[in-house]
Amino acid sequence: MSTPTALAQGRWNYCDIQRNDGFASGMAEAEQRLDVVEELGTTVAANLRRATRLRQSILQKAFTGQLV
Repeated sequence: MSTPTALAQGRWNYCDIQRNDGFASGMAEAEQRLDVVEELGTTVAANLRRATRLRQSILQKAFTGQLV
């Protein structure tokens, strides 16, 4: 997974290339926003998996008497 700084820098570089090639900046912005949404979706999925593991761990400790 890319760091937010690396992701942002990559998107700016991509916008610079498109601007220099004469592409519409609106298209670049739309693609950038879609990339951000995709990255957020990946983050949400990872956090959901983490929450599931934490919930299972807590329940296991509760049922074995280890929860203090």
